[in-house]
Amino acid sequence: MTTSTSGQRWAWIVLPMVAAAGFVVFLRSLEHPFVYDDLPAVRDNEIVQGQRPWLDVLTQPYWPPAVSPDPIYRPVTTATLRLDAIISGLDATGYHVTNAILHALVSVLVALLASTLVRAKRAWWPPSVAGLLFAMHPVHVEAVSLVVGRSELLAALFMLLTAYLHHRHLNRADGPTIRHHVMLAVLVLLGCLSKEHAVFTVVIIATQDWLHRAEQGDRAIRPELQRLAKSHWLGVFGALAIFFLARWLVFGWKMKIPLKIIVDTLNPLDTATTTEKLLTPFALLTHSIRLMIMPTGHSPNWGAGSFALADTWMRWDVMVGLAVLTALLILVFTSLRRRIPSALSAMALLVLLAIPCHFLPVANWFFGERWLYAPSAFLVLILVGWVSRWPRLLLVGAVLVLPLMAHQTWQYQACFSSNEQLLACVLEDHPNDYFALAGTCQGYAVDGRIAEVEDHVLRLVEHHPDKGDAWCFLTVLLAEKGEYERAGASLNKCALMGGVLRGPGGLEEASERIRAWQKSGEDAVTDPSSH
Repeated sequence: MTTSTSGQRWAWIVLPMVAAAGFVVFLRSLEHPFVYDDLPAVRDNEIVQGQRPWLDVLTQPYWPPAVSPDPIYRPVTTATLRLDAIISGLDATGYHVTNAILHALVSVLVALLASTLVRAKRAWWPPSVAGLLFAMHPVHVEAVSLVVGRSELLAALFMLLTAYLHHRHLNRADGPTIRHHVMLAVLVLLGCLSKEHAVFTVVIIATQDWLHRAEQGDRAIRPELQRLAKSHWLGVFGALAIFFLARWLVFGWKMKIPLKIIVDTLNPLDTATTTEKLLTPFALLTHSIRLMIMPTGHSPNWGAGSFALADTWMRWDVMVGLAVLTALLILVFTSLRRRIPSALSAMALLVLLAIPCHFLPVANWFFGERWLYAPSAFLVLILVGWVSRWPRLLLVGAVLVLPLMAHQTWQYQACFSSNEQLLACVLEDHPNDYFALAGTCQGYAVDGRIAEVEDHVLRLVEHHPDKGDAWCFLTVLLAEKGEYERAGASLNKCALMGGVLRGPGGLEEASERIRAWQKSGEDAVTDPSSH
């Protein structure tokens, strides 16, 4: 396809269309301010805003230590944010424009990969549909609409670019070149320095090499070892060594937040039972596949109260997740054995879902839709490759699904227009989510209007009685209503659980009112004349 005149023509027509779709569908986000994690990681980050030297981009963690102890090292992402800050300052529009451009480029790379991996009679349909599906999918809203999603965009960009260029290199007749080896090492390093999961690019390269060796009929181990010193793997290993060395210089051997610091509201699996740690990944796998296939049901946050941990095999999502994992493993092994290009997409999808689904327990947080940005690219390639056997079905499906996806993506972006709207969107789908309930109560407590969200406070205490903050909010609410006896009992639970209201949440004032009420009661007992 790519060597024919028609194959070259489709690129000039389709790729600009895919890029335009990826940018235009996110125009709504361009007017959004910084929200959620954008505030500490971008707006208030001294390194990003140029208040500290450029060297700190390489020597400091991604998250400011005062905000989070999460051992994350992403200097390339931080550098691009700092460049945005130089141009746009504290105006979020420039950052969002960069995200939209990056998303457009990644969408183009998905189309290019489809052109090399998907075999179809009408060769220009699969890359067109694959690129547009990826460009318009609502599962990407969190990664693109939030500025902090930049790490996902960059990592996916470098991973897909590596896969595409390496595939073209393997099909060249002139053999290995030093330029390609250096380029491969640089792309792998840039991906890892954008986000850690880009280390899985090594698996993608290895899969491509395996398929190429199988086509050439060369599976001998000794010749491969002899050629290792002059192959691209030397550069790839060097890139990984540089990444891990740089990370070690910043964090040492630290990989996760200490258990005594992290709380189950951030990652419930850290304090879960053994059964829950074993079964929940299968439920999350089902959840992830559903979000990537269906254009509805997305939410800005999934955490304590919005996703129940799996404590039994008899849950439908656990059994479906087990079936999906089995199917992926079978697809990988059969595709590799039969030398089918879809092995690349299946293998990439398998390894990229290992962290967000917690099959590898290295994630410090529970789940985020932006983690599905890179995996969704390879799922799109698998689905389009399968449906491309029936060109008419592919065309009809695209006509029906693409407008729906574009509409859902456009509407979903409204959830990221402000912190208040983000919390409201979470509560609409997950009324018992701790993050959304606590965040909403905090905002009203700061404004002295906590009585307006009494139902939120009561639901927070009912569904999250082990959270100290829940009892703090209840204390403030009861004190405002004059129920000082109950407020005193609630204050004691708040203190025992270490709850605290951030900012002027009214807890100190409520405590003083409770103490005054208690003192007046004691005075009444000791002074008979008061009767």
